[in-house]
Parts: sequence; structure tokens; C-alpha cells
Amino acid sequence: MTKQWLVGALMVVAATGSLAATDFRNISSFSVENNFDGSFETRLENVFLAPLVADRVLLQVKLRNEVGNRFGESRSLTMAHLGPVLLLSPRLYSIISYGAGFRESGSLVHEGDLQLHYETSRYRVGGGLRGRLEPSDDVAYVVGSLGGRIAFPRGFGLQATWYTGLDNDGDLSHSTWIEGDYAVTDAVAVKLGGTVDLGDGAGWADGSDTTYSLITGAAFRPSEVVAFRYQFDFIIRPDADNGVRNLLLVDWRF
Repeated sequence: MTKQWLVGALMVVAATGSLAATDFRNISSFSVENNFDGSFETRLENVFLAPLVADRVLLQVKLRNEVGNRFGESRSLTMAHLGPVLLLSPRLYSIISYGAGFRESGSLVHEGDLQLHYETSRYRVGGGLRGRLEPSDDVAYVVGSLGGRIAFPRGFGLQATWYTGLDNDGDLSHSTWIEGDYAVTDAVAVKLGGTVDLGDGAGWADGSDTTYSLITGAAFRPSEVVAFRYQFDFIIRPDADNGVRNLLLVDWRF
């Protein structure tokens, strides 16, 4: 499942951390996945957050473009999402969005996202439901998630998320994403983790019934308004070719 959604999940984690309805915010990421069979996939995503109602509502505008040639076929997907982030209380917030886009063939794609999170200085817990519908290609699936993060003393943190997906053929897929992080200084943090994907449903097929990934990365915050994140994934597919993914994320408040 994280074959498709892990990069998006990282954007959500970046966007929801320390939300404030008085900030304008822009979060951009670019990732490149190179597989050992010569195939590739790139993903460019930008999330813009703007205050609508002070301390209550943010507007989220998200643009995404994916290009790749997995299985020897060149494919692309361009999406635009719009929706509110509702600050229900100082610690409870919800993210709601609808997205529409098209593939290289011109076929329409619809996506929806509904999330609820509770966050304090010590921990974060939340879950959500995402879905995609591609009428022309007879593809439809939903993905549910539940997870959180705990901050331990001396700069250590641990987060884990479980995903379950169901497509229109009745196929189930499950994924676990676990990471540990450590704040080296107030401005630098490092992390180490991994994912396990069980199942190869139509919504996120990569040719392997089981996929593993090893994750490492670092976060840099040179100022109160700018942060950078880098992530490297080594992707292991017992039933197909392995690969690597590099991701760079920039988070800017203004």
C-alpha cells in the first residue's frame, strides 16, 4: 500500500505538525524512484495552506504530477486537490479534500481524503480514509489508516501506521510503516525505519505480492519558518526487481 501512499503520507505528517490557522504555508516535495530493471517513477507535489477563519479553518490546495514507465508502459497522472483543514480544538483537527485529474490517455481520475488527528507535545494519534476512482480503467479502491507518534525523553521519537486497502475486485492489501527518529540538535534530526506491504492490488500494483523498504533520512530546520527533509528508501521486491527512492521536501511558513 505504501507503494503509492507513503510519499503522500510524509506530506501529511509535514503539513499537520504544529498547525496554526494564522500561517500561510507551502510544502513542496520531489521524489525519484529508480528500479533495477531500468524503470522509474517521479512524483512532484505541492501543498499550499492558507488561513480562512482565524484559529478555525485553513484552505488546502494540493497539486501533484506523477510520471513513470513501470512494466514497460509510459504513464502519467496529474491531480489537483482542494479542501479545508478544520481545527476542531487546539489539539484536534480534521483534513478533508477532493481531487480530480487525468492520465496521459485523457481518462479522468477522482480522489478523496478524510482524516482526523489528535496531537499534543508528547504524542499524535490519528487515522483516515482515502479513495480513488478511475471509471475508464475500471479501477476503484479505498485505503484506511490508523497510527501515531510518541515523543520520548532525550530527543527520541517513534511512529507507526497501519494501512488496509480494498479494491473493486475484492483484493485486500495491508501495509505497516514504522520509523524511529532522534533530534541531534534543535535544528537537525535523523531517522531510520521501514515498511512492509502485503498484497499487490490494482490500485498500487508493482509486480510483487510482498514489498519491503528500508528508510533513512534527515530533517534540517535552519530557521523558524523554513525546514528541509531528505529521505532515502531501498525497496526490496522478492517477486520483481528492487529499487531505490530519493525524496526531498521543503516546508516554508510565511
